[in-house]
Amino acid sequence: MSSRDPGLAELAPWCAREGLELTETQILRLSKYLESLRFWSGKVALLGRGESARLSDKHLPDCLFAAARCAESGRFADLGSGAGLPGIPVAIARPGATVELVEARGKKASFLADATRDVGNAKVVNCRIEDLQRTYDLALARALAPLPRLLELARPTLEAGGKLLAMKSAAYADELAECDLGRSGFELVEPAEYELPSGEPRVLLILVAV
Repeated sequence: MSSRDPGLAELAPWCAREGLELTETQILRLSKYLESLRFWSGKVALLGRGESARLSDKHLPDCLFAAARCAESGRFADLGSGAGLPGIPVAIARPGATVELVEARGKKASFLADATRDVGNAKVVNCRIEDLQRTYDLALARALAPLPRLLELARPTLEAGGKLLAMKSAAYADELAECDLGRSGFELVEPAEYELPSGEPRVLLILVAV
């Protein structure tokens, strides 16, 4: 197992303040994931320019905030998983859940398969979201699509009562104003606003399928 990533030194205390207790084993698994992500980013376009340096203070804590609001168990889908954010951190933080990483692009699916070799509760599903033939207890999405389109994509993946966790910037209000939640088949439970360790404001929209 890889050594602890030096950028994660303050992450466990921050997570604890946000309601998620991480074990040393989980931190080491997250470190190994970051190591794999940095390596593959040199081969496949997984992250934007300069974003590799922001993994431990922006991207990873953003995903772990969402993980803290996931149930301990259940069947989860990371829609348009891409670089595995948030699905792989959620799978590591919630070992009692099954997390399916839904990714249509073959090269990114190959990365996800490599990055989850030691994450037994994560499974790569190499297909388009529209082609999924199953439903989930919970779906997560980060940087996938504007909210109206995201709701359209996510609703068929959830049974009534299932949750969608949509990770957005602090400027989410404009996207939310464009949505007809009732017609989309969702109710908004809450916009959970928070700050990353970097101080950047973020919001997690928690919606329930009706």
